[in-house]
Amino acid sequence: MVIFFGVCFVLFAGCKKDEPVVVDKPKPPAFTPSEPAKPVKKQALPVREEKPAVEMQIEDEYQAGKLLAYAQTMMQIGTKYTTPKAAIDTCRQIIKDYPGTRYEQEARGLLRMVSAKNRKRYKITNEELGL
Repeated sequence: MVIFFGVCFVLFAGCKKDEPVVVDKPKPPAFTPSEPAKPVKKQALPVREEKPAVEMQIEDEYQAGKLLAYAQTMMQIGTKYTTPKAAIDTCRQIIKDYPGTRYEQEARGLLRMVSAKNRKRYKITNEELGL
């Protein structure tokens, strides 16, 4: 009960006895539409054809996964502390040795993360980037 009284006292403390309490009126909308909304036509997005992944033997898949993990780690370390040369060389090896696989696609994605300065420095081509 005390809390309720305290809240009411705080709300009406600034009001005088004979002065009416003014309540804000709701504001009208910023604009009024003159016409009803028309349905938006949906446009079909161009479909990018992806090549099906090539079947790999277990040993090859293991080796490609290991190389890709190494390239990802070196890309993170290389951009912070040294140059990304080791990561770029590993990505190039993956692209050359495992064409048509998901590892090749991920290696190309890693190469796209290289800065423009380093792309020029290490002569990364648009073909290697998959562009």
